[in-house]
Amino acid sequence: IMMKLVQSLVYFILKILSLIFFRDIEVVGVHNVPLKGPVIIVGNHQNQFVDPLLILTNCPRKISFIIAASSMHRMIIGSFARMMESIPVERPQDSAFRGKGKIAITGTSVNGIGTTFTEYSIGDSLNPSGCKNPQRITKIFNDTSLEIEKPYKETFSGPI
Repeated sequence: IMMKLVQSLVYFILKILSLIFFRDIEVVGVHNVPLKGPVIIVGNHQNQFVDPLLILTNCPRKISFIIAASSMHRMIIGSFARMMESIPVERPQDSAFRGKGKIAITGTSVNGIGTTFTEYSIGDSLNPSGCKNPQRITKIFNDTSLEIEKPYKETFSGPI
């Protein structure tokens, strides 16, 4: 009962905030949202906080959002997410870690010094420091040699 009371209070505050910040909100097709059963509602993600605010305050049914599992560990956002019964989702970037050693990439060939490539799995992403596009690992030969799916545009040498 206490949780429902808190949720109602939060909903009321959010509704007031939406009315303060958005003078006119037009909801199209809300009559198509079933009141029972599973539904996936997708916002166009202009902002990770504004989308949920508008969906929550303008949808005629109970809403539970998915949230990055790492956000559940933040004090304010995590408390709020738990209170609103959000569903944590593990993302690949949440389990990323810095590898050991140094690598050199030429084409799709990756050679390392002090690396432990056998700790990785085929299908994992390799995202060297300073490179923008992670690449999927397609073959692991040993601790110092592996192959990636696509070549980087230029040769890379440096930390993993």
